[in-house]
Amino acid sequence: MSQVLSQKEWEKVQRALESKKWDFRSVAGIAKEIGLTPERVRELLTQNSRFIRTTLSRDRRVVYALKSKPVTTGEIIDSLLTLASR
Repeated sequence: MSQVLSQKEWEKVQRALESKKWDFRSVAGIAKEIGLTPERVRELLTQNSRFIRTTLSRDRRVVYALKSKPVTTGEIIDSLLTLASR
């Protein structure tokens, strides 16, 4: 796949992750919004992992946010609970 196409696809993923409507996004939600396959969205997230942070949703699915977005209270609580359970 061309570098230009890959960059344009990543920009679409970034815009979806920047949405003020969501703190975190699922692969399926991003894929549906921007018209790529979930597999391709996963590839792009992996290729650009230095810009991404992950957490688990309430139903234990991996969800994604840009590292540039503020950390949520829920993330802090989840991290503390995880540390306390070790």
